[in-house]
Amino acid sequence: MRKVAIVGTGHTPFTFATEKTSIELFSEAAMDAINEAKLKPKDIQALYLGNCLGDFSEGQAMVQSYAANDIGAFHIPATRFEGAC
Repeated sequence: MRKVAIVGTGHTPFTFATEKTSIELFSEAAMDAINEAKLKPKDIQALYLGNCLGDFSEGQAMVQSYAANDIGAFHIPATRFEGAC
């Protein structure tokens, strides 16, 4: 089994309303984590994204693929996990 590690973290401010899309919020937090870890998007080998309302709030059910592309992590497996709070 391969060893994996969390080597960087990022988050966006918690707020009720925002003008940003969920993909923009993800990208902002993801780039903070990538930069903190001193990595580049091409170093990312897979993406796992938790999202339960993208298809309702933004009309986009495949947010994981768009999120991967938005941070420059092209051609990687991207998986969306759904779950309510």
